[in-house]
Amino acid sequence: MPVGGHNPLEPAALGLPVIFGPHMSNARESAQGLLAAQGALQVSDAGELRGILGKLSSDRGSIGHIGGRAMKMVEEKRGASEKAAKIIIRTIKKA
Repeated sequence: MPVGGHNPLEPAALGLPVIFGPHMSNARESAQGLLAAQGALQVSDAGELRGILGKLSSDRGSIGHIGGRAMKMVEEKRGASEKAAKIIIRTIKKA
């Protein structure tokens, strides 16, 4: 079973477009969120990666647009752990 994937939120937080391959099991939720926000591109092989890099290098505006959407997605998710912890603590105190 293929596994893999590094944290795609690191480049996204810097406003960079994220490109990753088909195996993102180590960061599945982050990858899916970035794809849904159109802040990432997923490729299936080296040939597709080459094509995407060629398109991005000739259309610099796309880099900014994709990177901006990636950064927005990260900013919207910031603080989610703290919010969840507060809800859990309130629930425990009520019990």
